[in-house]
Amino acid sequence: MNAKKLNGLFINCVEAQDSIYESGRMVFGCLSGSEKYSLDYVEITPENVTIPTCYDFYFFNYHLITMSWLETKSIKKLLPGVKMTMVLEVSPNDPFVFCSPDDFDAYCVLDPTLNSDRKNVFAFPRPLEVSGENIPYQPKQVPVIGSFGFATPGKGFDHVIDAVNREFDHAVVRINIPYATYADESGILAGRLAQMCKNKAKDGIEVAVTHDYMTKTELIKWCGQNTLNCFLYDRNQPGLAATTDQAITSGRPLITSKNDTFRHIQKFIKPFPYQTLREAIENTQAKVVEIQKEWSPEKFRTRFEEVLVNFQFEKRRENPKAVELTVKPTKPGGFLQKVRAKVAVRTRLQRLSEIVGISGKIKRRTKAAESYSQFGEDVIINDLLNELAIQNIRYLDVGANNPQYISNTYLFYERGLKGVLVEPNAFLCEKLKAERPNDTVLNFGVGIDDRISEADFYLFPEVSDGLSTFSREEAKYWEEVGMNGVKYKVERITRMPLLSINYVVSHYFTECPDFVSIDVEGWDLKILKTFDFEKYNPAVFCVETLAYKADGSTCRLQEINDFFESKGYFSFRETYANTIFVNANLYDFYLYQKKRRNEH
Repeated sequence: MNAKKLNGLFINCVEAQDSIYESGRMVFGCLSGSEKYSLDYVEITPENVTIPTCYDFYFFNYHLITMSWLETKSIKKLLPGVKMTMVLEVSPNDPFVFCSPDDFDAYCVLDPTLNSDRKNVFAFPRPLEVSGENIPYQPKQVPVIGSFGFATPGKGFDHVIDAVNREFDHAVVRINIPYATYADESGILAGRLAQMCKNKAKDGIEVAVTHDYMTKTELIKWCGQNTLNCFLYDRNQPGLAATTDQAITSGRPLITSKNDTFRHIQKFIKPFPYQTLREAIENTQAKVVEIQKEWSPEKFRTRFEEVLVNFQFEKRRENPKAVELTVKPTKPGGFLQKVRAKVAVRTRLQRLSEIVGISGKIKRRTKAAESYSQFGEDVIINDLLNELAIQNIRYLDVGANNPQYISNTYLFYERGLKGVLVEPNAFLCEKLKAERPNDTVLNFGVGIDDRISEADFYLFPEVSDGLSTFSREEAKYWEEVGMNGVKYKVERITRMPLLSINYVVSHYFTECPDFVSIDVEGWDLKILKTFDFEKYNPAVFCVETLAYKADGSTCRLQEINDFFESKGYFSFRETYANTIFVNANLYDFYLYQKKRRNEH
């Protein structure tokens, strides 16, 4: 970045009751006050797109909904300097869901979990405009659970009521659902959601619903008076939730669902139902303070200054003239926009009717699946995850072995899902990469001690490569005892690098995997004991619990069952060789919801 102080212009959409406009204001607030640049502010509409050309850089809050009328391809041609945009709607590691990858010089993505190889894409922390100082909290006689957001699909207000019903005999649930310019201007959906929440609450649970459109300061104060701020979204759309920004700034305890929209929160706070609301009240306030520090306005501003260093800035024009950005032929209020608006409203009404039950029950039909596992474990786990309503399943297969044959994860790969396969056998790794190109295949071992970076790997011949192991005792057993009178000979011993299972999860997943399969011939329990259950809580584990005694007979490894029980899991199903363990909190919540559905 040049030594001179740069001048920039922040270009926002016109003021409206929606999170896109407010996010723009928050970003502008975080960027203001730098000693390395000054920043002016303007809002544009299709009728007012005049932009001065006297600036070194231009920072847009471009969004497909609020600026659908703007011809973004014209921006580079018309404006001098560096053209940038913030990006709100982003899938994991894909910032170009709703914007072109070539219309701006830089894309500042408000997703701290983003990992992109593109040189013009930059991950940013969330824009917490106010930092540090928490709102004074007045303790309540009964817990006050707060949630807020527009009446758009998947906000999960009904799930909040269900969770409070389950855990408390007496509580207050505060919900604020303001009317939204681009979603529910009439307030019809907000009113219906309010009534639904009140109808779901059991005796002893007071539900107070408001529809106030609050300023950021008012919203932070509102969150600051809640015992717990709770967001249990179940939506399926790109982007991170903006609601948690104000909740975090308030400094109060926080809990979210495991929905992908909260993936940035899950690095810090275990999601519901992997921890209960009561546990979140007790345990999460310190984590919220940690997030405040990580996403402070100062760090946001510093990150932007780092981005500016990547660009060379032109000499400022003499007597610069203003230009008008290009507006697309179809104007707001035109036929195409009206059709889109009607479709959007119809979709929201349909989603609401599904939640409230206006249209009756929606039945899910699933086709019987072919099993690739040794004893049908994959089909059992597939049905279980469907019942738990876990979608877009992420899997980790430690000791993946063959791409299809006796694989616990190939069924999910066949469905178009993706995961991480760890296999120390280089020959099998090549097969895995060839037959499962969409999976991430890692050629190393998973260790049992962070101080040990490599170990001997005992490789058996191809016909018995499933016996290959890092355990010297296990290899010796197969050589000396074998099975059914047949002994197996180690073909060679090779030195292999080791990484911890926590390293694999933190570096190769944007959030915790839903399903973990471990089959490592003797090291299963040792690896599990290194797993950070405080940080990660997969829904399901499948682990080999069948063991062979010195005389060749078999037994169950009860210590694995005991270990999982101590970590909040229970044995859901045993097959001949493996046991499927399920997170008890998650399964209890599923049973509770099922009971509630049956009662109604």
